[in-house]
Amino acid sequence: MSTSSSISKLWKLAKELRNSGLDYMEYTIEITLPLFLKMSVETNQEKKIFPKNYSWQKLIGARGQSQLNYYNTLINLLAKSKDNRINKIFKNTQTAITKPVTLTKILDTINQLDWFSAKEEGLGDFYEALLEKTGSEGGKGAGQYFTPREIINLAVRIIKPKNGEIIQDPSLGTGGFIKSANKYIKDQTDQLFDLNPAQIRFQKNKAFNGFELVPKVFYLFLMNMLLNDIDGNFYNNNTLSADGKNLEKADVILANPPFGVSTDDSLIDRDDFLFQTNNKQLAFLQHIYRNLKNSGRAAVIFPDGVLFEEGLGKKIRIDFINKCKINCILRLPNGIFLNSKGNRTNIIFFEKGKSDLDNTKEILYYDLRTNSESFGKRNRITQKHFYHFEQVYKKIIDKKSIEIKEDESDKEKYKIINIDEIKNNDYDLDIRWIKDYSKLDFSDVVNTTNIITNLKSINNEINISIDKLHEDLKLFNFSNTQKYEDLLCFVPKNWDKSIIKNQINIFDSKRIPLNEEERRTIKGDYPYYGANGIVDKINKFIFNGDFILVAEDGGYFDDARINIAYQAIGKFWVNNHAHIIQAKNIKENRFFMHLINSINWTLDARGGTRDKLGQEDLMNKIIKLPNSEEERVRISETIDKIFLKIDSIFLNLKKIDIDPKRSEFAHLYPSFIIQALNGRLKI
Repeated sequence: MSTSSSISKLWKLAKELRNSGLDYMEYTIEITLPLFLKMSVETNQEKKIFPKNYSWQKLIGARGQSQLNYYNTLINLLAKSKDNRINKIFKNTQTAITKPVTLTKILDTINQLDWFSAKEEGLGDFYEALLEKTGSEGGKGAGQYFTPREIINLAVRIIKPKNGEIIQDPSLGTGGFIKSANKYIKDQTDQLFDLNPAQIRFQKNKAFNGFELVPKVFYLFLMNMLLNDIDGNFYNNNTLSADGKNLEKADVILANPPFGVSTDDSLIDRDDFLFQTNNKQLAFLQHIYRNLKNSGRAAVIFPDGVLFEEGLGKKIRIDFINKCKINCILRLPNGIFLNSKGNRTNIIFFEKGKSDLDNTKEILYYDLRTNSESFGKRNRITQKHFYHFEQVYKKIIDKKSIEIKEDESDKEKYKIINIDEIKNNDYDLDIRWIKDYSKLDFSDVVNTTNIITNLKSINNEINISIDKLHEDLKLFNFSNTQKYEDLLCFVPKNWDKSIIKNQINIFDSKRIPLNEEERRTIKGDYPYYGANGIVDKINKFIFNGDFILVAEDGGYFDDARINIAYQAIGKFWVNNHAHIIQAKNIKENRFFMHLINSINWTLDARGGTRDKLGQEDLMNKIIKLPNSEEERVRISETIDKIFLKIDSIFLNLKKIDIDPKRSEFAHLYPSFIIQALNGRLKI
């Protein structure tokens, strides 16, 4: 039986515990507690770990309430162990299992696993495989403490930690960076046999340090370290508190700091930071480049927001660029952080300068995201996906004399940006140069050439429909040569400028999000809406009427073909991922829906982990619109009629196995709506 089969058995237990009301962290702990005890037996450490007169055999030999009592007493005794590492693991640990039959099932399953295969593949790897399973399938939030090992190993290979160096992770999670760095150093030193006794002692006890804020995660981390025979200065503490100043300065920092903004002011308390912020990523960035020794190296995972955040974000980036030499920004593909859908992330590779000014001269950018394949649970990213990047890094940053085999698409993935370009870009490091063929750029929307002509050759039935549509478009003076930028500057006669909040009412305060468990208990017929449409159906409703829903986060703001606003009529519920608005003159609802869909929101919808269109950005958007209600209604009715005709052609295209949404034909929707809502059509 393989390790994967054993993990599947354990995960089946996890699902049963989850169904009994435990969250992903709790049921992982409930499995890892006895798993650790059994591993001590398999590694001949039972006498060292178990208290006197206690053993694994006595534990599994007991039954019923006696077994549960024995287990609870054992955990309490382990919390008093003289071994500091064991004491740390079991300190404040309690089992949530109250039914003897549940404990018996867990213990028997663990006892009957294929331990021969597990030992062959390494018990530390076996344990980590369980953590990875939790990270990928443990439900919302489970993935935030588990960084994919392919990403960790890449960072370690690039940074190349050495024996004798202090290596730090200020947000330890379950310990992936520490474990990988330790393995890398062992592989480079013949499992430490190349080192003298003093160097070995340093490597085993003092080389690594770090903090982890969440107690339950720290427990999993400690167990991971013990199973991999790693010790160091690790603490259940907050790097962003005053205690973070006491972390020993490091030669190497490897980290994937937690995303988001702290709502608790007490969690970020670093008076040594030059810039005070409640943005956790920006605070961690300051800690990391301040805590590196001169010439120290770092590889850190950050969301896109760190690259472009304005205000304090810009000031911190200027300080960062000056004090450090940023070698490379690797734009990671979407979908690699399992259970964290939508997070857009990068690895920043940098070195601490010996002075505080002008250390960054140029930055190597490598884009693994744009036009890349989709990754997820079924298509995992592997080392081969990073091969070309590593070759480029070796040649450009490490100055290795190597020949890179690459085609034109490979060459397009990387670019060197000098500091003058970055300054001219107002220190915005979110630099893009590759056209994303999966999306339609707003600048191309109305500049589509020969859309109708190119489709005429498909078949006679489609040609007839297209010809009729073409004649209708001519009547409206529809143009294929308009430029989007020119339309923005054009204000037609009898149109005025306004802002959205003067024309609509917003009802966001009435939204109530429901999680999956809550919705499961109230299934019904009323739609439950999210950012992009109906998420579920339940037996309750908040709203009753004619409204417009606008994606707040999770919307496709940078693809002109995909609407972010849609109409909701009748009784329904809305979560907090969609704004809910209504025209002050309800007859104009569809006009404002179309108007919102005609606007390029790319610069308004920005976010640290994924794009978000905030209420203020939505409501304060400058718009232009006809003076009269009649013309507004007439425009929206005309758009609806044309869209119906386009829809009928879509259906015919599907009959001959053409995906119209991926063809140029899909450009007609935004092309028509943008010209109509900018007063360029004769309606």
